[in-house]
Amino acid sequence: MSYTCHASYTTIAAGTTIAVHAMNGNELLSWMCKVNTEMKTMSLALSIIVGKELQVPQQSVHLVWETACDVLYTVSQVDQDLVDDDMMLSGDQINLCYICYDPCETIDGFLNCHECVRPGICPHCRIQIWDGTWRCFDCMIFCIKSFGGLDIPAATLKRFELVNPKEFHELSGSKVCLD
Repeated sequence: MSYTCHASYTTIAAGTTIAVHAMNGNELLSWMCKVNTEMKTMSLALSIIVGKELQVPQQSVHLVWETACDVLYTVSQVDQDLVDDDMMLSGDQINLCYICYDPCETIDGFLNCHECVRPGICPHCRIQIWDGTWRCFDCMIFCIKSFGGLDIPAATLKRFELVNPKEFHELSGSKVCLD
């Protein structure tokens, strides 16, 4: 998550309505702040909401505060180096998805990926294949290359592109059918 705002914007007053827009001007959401809130806290909350609304990793959402009540967002690929730095600086012990770095809960006894048996994969970064088992994005690539394609929802493909653009473009550039 990253955000940019003017230095004078440190707190958002209670009762302020915040509008979040795409760069093209389309409004994604509007929300009223019920209590005085620090800019960093509000930015974190908005990046979570925008990420969930767009079905993209929270780490790929970037906010630009134009005023104390107008926010623009952009979505870009997840930068592994920034994620590692943010996590080290926060000092929080948060379970993060191995693929997209969004917070996720590990469920004991639940197999996140049948192939690599990797724990800590959020529901958005795995797919269920034809035999009923689950695969993480990394192992999904093997399935696509081995079996000639999978039926993958568009939102999952977009997420895959944001967390692993190199593999996504290699697969989409090949003759393998992604959808």
